[in-house]
Amino acid sequence: AGVNVDWEQFLPELAATATACNLVAGHPVDRRELLDAYLHELDRRYADLDIVVPEYRSRLVTLGRRVRVERQDGDLVGQAVAVGDTGDLRVEDEHGEIVDVRVGDVVHLRDA
Repeated sequence: AGVNVDWEQFLPELAATATACNLVAGHPVDRRELLDAYLHELDRRYADLDIVVPEYRSRLVTLGRRVRVERQDGDLVGQAVAVGDTGDLRVEDEHGEIVDVRVGDVVHLRDA
């Protein structure tokens, strides 16, 4: 993961989903100021971890969607149903069992 800070344009296959700080802001963005703001916000959030998971839960577009979670021990296919209290993704598999996912790449699937 990363942050695109200063781009003029993206390749056609990325243009629909990618952006950069300067394109959103409408002006050049200083990398040092961006890093300072990021670290300040990270420090603020670490000071109040109790709000992080509920906020994450409220913003997660994955909930309610069919997903494939690519894990080291094999793929999991099911519906993302919740976020646990520690931030893990809860997926209901094709057998109706709830699996807590802590590590894996989540791919949104089209509804069948």
